[in-house]
Amino acid sequence: MSKFTLEEDVLCIAHHPSKPEFAVSLVTGHVHTYAYTPSDPTQRSLLWSTKRHKRACRSLDYSPDGASIVSVGADAVIKRADSHSGKVVQKWVSAHRDTINVVRWANESVFCTGDDSGTVCAWDIRASDTSGALRTFTTHEDYVSDLLPLDGKFILATSGDGTLSVHDLRTTTSRGKDGKDAPKAALVKRSDDQEDDLTSCLLLKQDAKRPKVLVGTSSGVNLIFNHGDYGDCNDRVLPPRSGHKRTKKGKGQVDDEIGVECLAKVDQHTVLVGGTDGKVRLLQVLPNRYLRVLGDLETGEPVEAIVLSHDGVWVFAVGGTGVWIWSLQEQVPPAPSVSKRPNKTTSKDKADESDSNSQDDEHDEEVEDEDDDDDEEEDGEQGSDSDEDGGDESEGDQFSDSDSDEPKRKKPKKTKPVMEENKKNTFFDDL
Repeated sequence: MSKFTLEEDVLCIAHHPSKPEFAVSLVTGHVHTYAYTPSDPTQRSLLWSTKRHKRACRSLDYSPDGASIVSVGADAVIKRADSHSGKVVQKWVSAHRDTINVVRWANESVFCTGDDSGTVCAWDIRASDTSGALRTFTTHEDYVSDLLPLDGKFILATSGDGTLSVHDLRTTTSRGKDGKDAPKAALVKRSDDQEDDLTSCLLLKQDAKRPKVLVGTSSGVNLIFNHGDYGDCNDRVLPPRSGHKRTKKGKGQVDDEIGVECLAKVDQHTVLVGGTDGKVRLLQVLPNRYLRVLGDLETGEPVEAIVLSHDGVWVFAVGGTGVWIWSLQEQVPPAPSVSKRPNKTTSKDKADESDSNSQDDEHDEEVEDEDDDDDEEEDGEQGSDSDEDGGDESEGDQFSDSDSDEPKRKKPKKTKPVMEENKKNTFFDDL
């Protein structure tokens, strides 16, 4: 693990899609871009640095070809620059009416932005700076926390209002009442209220018949939706064991919530979860369980953003004024294959195994995100006041708390008849 410190709090990090280069944005509005040696990221050099925004630079993202980098800020300004030189090639002033939280490229020519008011806009770089947004969606009532492009034609947005939405980016039209062409309704689907702040999202299992969308929440529960079916989640991954405490009866109770700040995809079955406790954890999805803690910021600050290098070797995480770098290949063992497990694995065994894999997660004190120079910074990154209790809906192969495990341990004792006692003893002798 290596770390370097910057002069102010870091809010976002983005990695070049094909080169050993990354960019960070600061609360002061500055953007720094670095190149590093692929075998040793501690050997780095500054490519360019600039004060890109008058206020905090909240998010930035490289284009799919890596030629451009787009940044957005609390000043409601969008800037697209040459990623190698840092020279601004396009600028949209007053692009939103509120602080812009997130930017994501949908395809080679269109990127999307989301703001504190819940508005999502799509922008076409082939149009002029004065042409305005290609699309504007006002579906959400609270801040947009993350955006996920789907097939280059749709954009999925997560929001602090507890819902996610999917919109069509294609510029289809239909006849309006006045006989003129009017934009066709672009809202494809909006989920039910999940009663929790939705903080981040990823697309997984793309090689499966039904891909999954993983959505992080401020309470620490990760929601799993079927791709294309966004009415309600069909599975949940509870927070790690360090977010629970044991009573004398052995039942798990929530101690301090470990909220999900950000997600990063390792492969189609594994993700990195950045928590409000400053730890980066490796999570396996379906079957659901936390494999281990990859690293700890050790500052009490939440993990603001995580990104993997273009070759999948290095993990970059930011929080507070620091940038942390870990080797994914050296520190993370491969996830155990489901086929290697015994044929008959009870839910109790899975819960016990999950418990043992989470022993290195300790109780840490949760702190609030501090953005020094920007008061509006707090609005988009505060956790929800709602308490998410996922224990009642946990599945057998899901990482669950002890409330769901306890009845399953007692059930076999109640159903075994007395007359079968000899057979029972013989059975346990064989084990």
